[in-house]
Amino acid sequence: MRLFALLYISLISFSVAANSPVSGDGIGNDSIAANSNDVDTTSFFVPSDFKEQVSIALSYYPELKGKKLRFKFKNQKTTMSCIPRWDFIFRKKENRTYLIRIDKKLRNGKGILLEDVPFNAQVGVIGHELGHVVDYESKTAFGVIGTGFGYLFPKYRRELEHFVDEISIYHGLGHQLASFSDYVFHQSQASEKYLRYKRKYYFQPEQIQSLMRGSERPK
Repeated sequence: MRLFALLYISLISFSVAANSPVSGDGIGNDSIAANSNDVDTTSFFVPSDFKEQVSIALSYYPELKGKKLRFKFKNQKTTMSCIPRWDFIFRKKENRTYLIRIDKKLRNGKGILLEDVPFNAQVGVIGHELGHVVDYESKTAFGVIGTGFGYLFPKYRRELEHFVDEISIYHGLGHQLASFSDYVFHQSQASEKYLRYKRKYYFQPEQIQSLMRGSERPK
C-alpha cells in the first residue's frame, strides 16, 4: 500500500502542478444546439453553471461517449485539472472514472477562475482537460502513473501540455483554445508569476493559430 500511495501522490502532483470545427471567435446559439444534441449526459456529472460548456466541448470528442467523467469544484492552484479516480489502477480502461476539477478560490489574485472566463474560452479550457482524458485512455495504469512522475520534470510537463493542446486542436477546438489563451495572456488580471508559468508550459494564442493552419493528428 505504501508503494501505491507513493504512485498516486505522484499523479496528484501532476494535476496540482498543472495548471469541422466551429469557426471564428464565438459560438452562436444554433451551433450550441447542433453540437450538444448528441452528447450522452448519463455518464458524467457536472456543476449546473457549466453544463452547456461541457456538453459543447464533449461533442468534439465522440470517442469519450459513455466514459465516466465527474466535474467537481476543488481549491487548487490552476483553473482546471484532470486525473483518474484513485481506483484506476485496479480497473480496466473502460471502467475508469476521471475527475475534472474546477478551481473555486483564487490565492492572492494569482490565478484565473473558470467562472470569470468568457463562454467560448470556457469551452476551450474544458476541451483541453478532455484532451487529457484522451491521453490517459491511450495508456495502461502504469503508463498513467509514469505520466504523474514525468510531470514533475519541466521538460516532460511542457511536452505533455503542448501535446494535449494539439489533441484539442485536432479535435476542432482550436478557436476556443485560442480564445482561452488570449484571455489568459491579454485580458485576465492574473499575476505575472502565473503568466510566466503559463508561457513556460502552454501554447500562446499565436502558436495555437499557427498550429490550426496545419493541424495534423498528434502522434
